This record gives sequence, C-alpha cells and structure tokens, in this order.
Amino acid sequence: MEIDAFWAVIDRARTPAHDMADSLVAELAQLTDEQVVRWDQIFDVYQELSYRSKLWAAANLIEDECSDDGFDYFRAWLICQGRDVFFAAVADPDSLAPVVEHTRDDCCEDGNLLSVARYAWTRKSPGRDEAAWFALDPDPLPDDLLMQITSQIRYADDIDTDWDDDDLDDLLPRLAAVVG
Repeated sequence: MEIDAFWAVIDRARTPAHDMADSLVAELAQLTDEQVVRWDQIFDVYQELSYRSKLWAAANLIEDECSDDGFDYFRAWLICQGRDVFFAAVADPDSLAPVVEHTRDDCCEDGNLLSVARYAWTRKSPGRDEAAWFALDPDPLPDDLLMQITSQIRYADDIDTDWDDDDLDDLLPRLAAVVG
C-alpha cells in the first residue's frame, strides 16, 4: 500500500451520514490482508508523527480537557479528517478552527478509530479472533515508504511549545474563538 492509497481509503470512508469508524472498517474489509496490515502501519506512523504539544493544546481547547487516551483518539480523528486537514494541522494547529466549526465529531472520545484495521481484518475472516491480529508479525514499513511519509510533514516552528490551560486562547486564537 502506498501513501496515496492510504489517504484514498480515508477519503472514501468520509461520508457525513455514516460513522467514520464503521465506514473505515467497511472500506478496509475490501482490501487484502496485507493491505489492511500495511494501512494500519501507515496509520501508526501518522499517529506517532502527530504526537506534538501544540496539537495536544488544540485537543485540550476543543474538548475543554484532553487526557492521554483522549489525545490518542484526537490524533486518530485528525488523520481521519483527511490528508489536507492533517498536514495543515501539523503545520498550524490553529487551522483546525473551520474544521471544528463545521463538524459534529467528538474528536477526543472515539477510541474505535484506533482499531479499525483490526476490526476489518477480523471481519474479513469471521473465524479469526482478535488475538490472531496481535500475533501477526508483519514486515516493517520499507525505509523508502517511511522516508516518504516523514518527508511530507512540515511542523509549525512552535509545534512542541510548552503551554498550560491559561495560554490556550493566545496560543490558538482562531480555534479559541470557535470553541469559545
């Protein structure tokens, strides 16, 4: 699976009338086992690359508090907003203002997005249990694919800035104006 195919799965699953996790599971269940596993590996890389302080500040502002688990869910939600939103947010977390204003998603509460590949994999072969997913030992991402993923990220200069709750309105003014 290539990066464009990864994002295409997300784009096809983004339908306003359906739950994103359910839609992703349905899309992923149409892929081969190898593609599902690779999709999950790419997802994990984007999850890791988005573990940044200022994005956590954005999640905290949006949800009025965001736990460790909530930040994991937020980053999954962020990826599922699509390529353009994801890359804009890592470059400028304040760019999430119009996204948050126009979505009713609860971005720090849905842990199902973290497990869509596993759910799809088990759906493809109902006799498999989830333990078999965790027993998989897939080939690691090829170095060239990992380099391609990481080379696309353009972080905000202050993406890892320290903050506290009192700083959020000044740190993310457009987002603060939207979430009030």
